[in-house]
Amino acid sequence: MDERAIAGARKIPATFNGSDLITRQGQVEAKDLLFRHGVLHVKDFPCDATLLLEVARSFGALEIVRPKEHQLSGFEHVRLQSTIPGKGIQGGGTYWHADSPWYDPPAAATLLFGETAPSEDGQTLFVDMREFLTRLPTNLLEVAHAGTGIYPCKDVLLAEHTAMNIYDEELMSRMQNIRRPLIRTHPVTGDRALYINEKWLKEIVFEDRGEQATQYLDEIYHTLENYDGMISHSWTSGDLLIWDNCLVSHKAVPSKVGDTKTTWRVIVETFSE
Repeated sequence: MDERAIAGARKIPATFNGSDLITRQGQVEAKDLLFRHGVLHVKDFPCDATLLLEVARSFGALEIVRPKEHQLSGFEHVRLQSTIPGKGIQGGGTYWHADSPWYDPPAAATLLFGETAPSEDGQTLFVDMREFLTRLPTNLLEVAHAGTGIYPCKDVLLAEHTAMNIYDEELMSRMQNIRRPLIRTHPVTGDRALYINEKWLKEIVFEDRGEQATQYLDEIYHTLENYDGMISHSWTSGDLLIWDNCLVSHKAVPSKVGDTKTTWRVIVETFSE
């Protein structure tokens, strides 16, 4: 990870050794670190999907990957992502987001294991949205506190699948068109963070005055893209990143054309107690 001037005591990411994460005590410590830092960087994690799921379950209940074609063979909770045509889903989200916003509440955490790392590019970018919220310009801070986000997730997915000539009835049944505050309160710590998504969040409404606005979203994303507290992770095979979707926003940088990058992704739907 390359840190660029992150203010405050709870800098991201926290680092952890893969061998420590395998133990029950290590998993308890990792959850505590995740809540404080927002992102964990686990080094030298074994290339073992069963072990990855064991670690993921220590954080909470897991999402089943849909459509099935994107599952790692034999593992319904692991999504295979790669730059190789025909191998899992191609790439990741190259836009600012938190994963699986179509749940209510939205997904809690993400685990992403690097099976094959690209020779260059292909980084994952992160911003701690607790800190970002406190550093918004006054006009955008007022929007964050007063606005409600419109997430037409079912409509967005239907349009996307229609263009791809696919339809997954099970996945579609899980989708909801959702309205939620722009500031999300962490279900465990109570921390407050800005919660946005460049793909799924389409509108901001101000319920108290019956207004709608999209221009504020453009301003927020421009501010985020130029934020001096952004960090960038350059992948090495065996890296495992764990991030708290309640606290951070992330974005994938495309790999160099012809380069190979393969990752395994697991979504934690809700945190366990």
